[in-house]
Amino acid sequence: MISVVLIASAATLLAPVAGALGHRRLKPAAGARLMRIDAPDGIDEQGFVRIGGIEQWIPVRGEDRDNPVVLEIHGGPGASNAIHGPRTRPREEHLTIVRWDMRGTGKTLRRSGPDHQGERSFARVVLKSLWFSPLHSLGELGALGRGMKLSEQILPATAGFDDWADGTDFDLPFFILQGERGVLTPADRAERFLDDVRAPHKEFALIEGASHFASFRHPEQFLHLMLTKVRPLVTNHERAGAR
Repeated sequence: MISVVLIASAATLLAPVAGALGHRRLKPAAGARLMRIDAPDGIDEQGFVRIGGIEQWIPVRGEDRDNPVVLEIHGGPGASNAIHGPRTRPREEHLTIVRWDMRGTGKTLRRSGPDHQGERSFARVVLKSLWFSPLHSLGELGALGRGMKLSEQILPATAGFDDWADGTDFDLPFFILQGERGVLTPADRAERFLDDVRAPHKEFALIEGASHFASFRHPEQFLHLMLTKVRPLVTNHERAGAR
């Protein structure tokens, strides 16, 4: 009788795990089809680049090599943007996106190891994107989690960080596209910082109904702002340079 109970209990525990793993296999397969770039002038290249003494993962993707290039700098702790690829796929029709797993996160962490590394929305956006990412194996997903844990070591030092002291002069256009309900970076504080910025061009825009992870919770609003505010400035500059 005890053996029967133990076997039944084990089966009960394993069934949800098997179901979750099966779901994980199906969902990324659909995501991989979504992420496929077949355009003749498209680009889908990725690999490790040696930066600062370690190999760091950098993928470059877009439907047209002539589109403006955008370098995404992810947040922390160790929060790679690569997992959000399916959510932000429409951006690659208009922009060439360069993502980067910086020190202490994702594929960079898994490749180089920790010795060489230096909100509410979390469950619904980050964990969901993490689990269903078609661009990562289960082992790489584990590295993303370890990267966040590793980068927690620097959080106490960032509590007193002064953005103004780090500098407010920029030689390139400066944009803040901000969630209107942000609690980690309140909109009013971000706008006050922009007031003191000196740059060839600067703009501030709110993403309505968004807090943290605004560009991933509302990717369509973010893309609209990129296309109406950022892209025209870049393309006009390129045309002026060509004349």
